[in-house]
Amino acid sequence: SGALRRSTDGGVTWSAKLAGGGGYCGGQCFYDLPVAISPTDANIILIGGAGNSTCSRVYARSTNAGASFTAAGVGDVGLHADAHAIVFAPSDPNIVYEGNDGGIYKSTNGGANWTSLNVYPFSAAQYQSLDVHPTDPNFTIGGTQDNGTQHYRPDGTWNRIDYGDGGFTVIDQNAPDNSNVRMFHTYFNQTNAMGYARVTNVAGAADGIWAFFGCGFSGSTANGMTCTATACQFYAPMVRGPGNPNTLYFGSDVLYRSANGGTTVSKVSQEPITSGRAISAIAIAPSNDNVRLVGLTSSTIWGTTTGSSTLVNMTGAGMPVKYIGR
Repeated sequence: SGALRRSTDGGVTWSAKLAGGGGYCGGQCFYDLPVAISPTDANIILIGGAGNSTCSRVYARSTNAGASFTAAGVGDVGLHADAHAIVFAPSDPNIVYEGNDGGIYKSTNGGANWTSLNVYPFSAAQYQSLDVHPTDPNFTIGGTQDNGTQHYRPDGTWNRIDYGDGGFTVIDQNAPDNSNVRMFHTYFNQTNAMGYARVTNVAGAADGIWAFFGCGFSGSTANGMTCTATACQFYAPMVRGPGNPNTLYFGSDVLYRSANGGTTVSKVSQEPITSGRAISAIAIAPSNDNVRLVGLTSSTIWGTTTGSSTLVNMTGAGMPVKYIGR
């Protein structure tokens, strides 16, 4: 979960673990692991990690060479979780920059306090998907990487309608107006925990109150998914098909389909399609729900034109694979 050690001989030998830094990246050390030392004062050490928990922390600062750390300045702007880079400016050791999943932040007092640089014209959000209302082109939702699911409203303003990882988004195309809109989005997914969130109206679209359908995550409503997949994308793909309500498709190493607005799903492919390979893309014909294609991480395309629950490997069978994004 993260350990910090100190060398005073150019890296030949190392100290025992510094107690103050223990566990700072909280099991996400492959993703959150920045360390920075002031170029003029080796006692000042800055570390960034995952979310704040028992040991892990978004950010911490030491002024005694790592003997202890405090979460200095985090409350100033609410530094975003998942830190990736901390750098002291060569021109001035008081100026420090941090890069994280929320963008770029700046300190002018050696990391004691921070301000956000995520203002126009700099844009930090990375969109994973977008979907548009059936009759109002100014009504759009999109999932962003660790910056929630965003809603572009008809009045031209943006509103975050859920927090966390926003992956794939879907708007049911049978919405009668701008208030009664069935919407879906995913968070992150893994082989033993997956699913999607749903609301049936805009009033219910707010942080933490979406209903979640799936398996493996605490509080999820069982919907027929089984969390024993051999592979699953972090942002598992989810798309809509035709019908009223629109059919909903979701992929791990098996293709799931819902015909009742996401309440339950059934498996409409062999399981797994290919062991150890995740579905990375799904395409459903907009006028024929029986025509389905899925792309796997092995660069193969599987599909059916009849709605069969046994998909056929269609790669090389006259399909223009070079035009299919993956």
